[in-house]
Amino acid sequence: MTESYVIHVNRRWQTEESTISDFSVENTDLKGYILEEKGPSSAQAGMQLRIPAGEYNLVWHHGGRFGPKVPKLFNFQVSPGRLILIHPGNDASDTEGCLIVGHSRKINRVESSKLKFGQLMKLLEPTDLSKSKLIITEDFQ
Repeated sequence: MTESYVIHVNRRWQTEESTISDFSVENTDLKGYILEEKGPSSAQAGMQLRIPAGEYNLVWHHGGRFGPKVPKLFNFQVSPGRLILIHPGNDASDTEGCLIVGHSRKINRVESSKLKFGQLMKLLEPTDLSKSKLIITEDFQ
């Protein structure tokens, strides 16, 4: 079992409603899509915009409507208090800056989110999440 993972999120498609990325977990077969808020990117809370590209630390967020624990990301620009979580959902109405995982994508939507979130959690749950990282890059089409 690996003690840590690097999750790569590459932003590829954006509309006036949302941003969709490819994602993969280094040294695994796990990949899919992530839906976030629309751009431009902002480190400021309460703007309903995606977070800036960059490298993020991960910790467990306990409690809340998405289950007993979900991954939370933060860095020097985006504080842990902004509550940027990785969780299931389908479209921009399901996020306030969080990252929503999905198995497939449509315009402004990801599908089979609970399935893909379950696969990600199965991988991350046994680890010390604080040793893992999430890296967001941008390569828009």
